[in-house]
Amino acid sequence: MRNWPYLLLATSLLIIDQILKILSIKNTFPEMGGFLVSFCNPNLAWNIPVNEIFFWIAWIIIVFLIIYNLKKSFNIFLLIVLFGAISNIIDRILGGCVIDYINIPYFPAFNLADVMITGGIILFLIQNVFWKNKNNSK
Repeated sequence: MRNWPYLLLATSLLIIDQILKILSIKNTFPEMGGFLVSFCNPNLAWNIPVNEIFFWIAWIIIVFLIIYNLKKSFNIFLLIVLFGAISNIIDRILGGCVIDYINIPYFPAFNLADVMITGGIILFLIQNVFWKNKNNSK
């Protein structure tokens, strides 16, 4: 498998996120002026409320679509999105909510998995929409 370094990276990020979540729950972060906290978020990203049944159906469909696309054509950004989603779903299964531990003033609390999901989607779109369109126009 030639993609093992990417799989190792995504797995490492998932493990780091889970460790940070455990540390935040145990309040073992050093005092940083409220920057690192522990917040149990039962909602979606940006604290958007959603029906639980709709959430699980949508999550399963999206994860299967990502896996299907990864099997067709490997993409590091989709892999990062998938592993971010898995990290957050581990929280939901074990505790009923996602543990957010980064708190920036005037911004919803978030975690590394959220960064993986958001960043992966943005980079995937740049790569597949903007970059391909730019290359195809030459």
